[in-house]
Amino acid sequence: MYLQKINLKNKYALVTGAGKGLGRACSIALAEAGATIIALSRTQSDLDKLEKEIKKIKGKVIKVNCDVMNYKELKAVSYTHLTLPTIYSV
Repeated sequence: MYLQKINLKNKYALVTGAGKGLGRACSIALAEAGATIIALSRTQSDLDKLEKEIKKIKGKVIKVNCDVMNYKELKAVSYTHLTLPTIYSV
């Protein structure tokens, strides 16, 4: 567990590039700290793998398949998924 001293229960973390590399590692670390992860990735299969891994550690994830470079997709995401109470940036 990377974020041992941080308690993120009842908080949300939006992670772009969550399917691979640093985004994936950040998603898992934030989930271990208790955050609900809003995972954005262009690849659905990567999101599915991430979801399985986060669920193994009893974490919560909201999967969003989109390309953040595509304004229309990003706008749709903001209207659909970002009506949550508070989004925290780490």
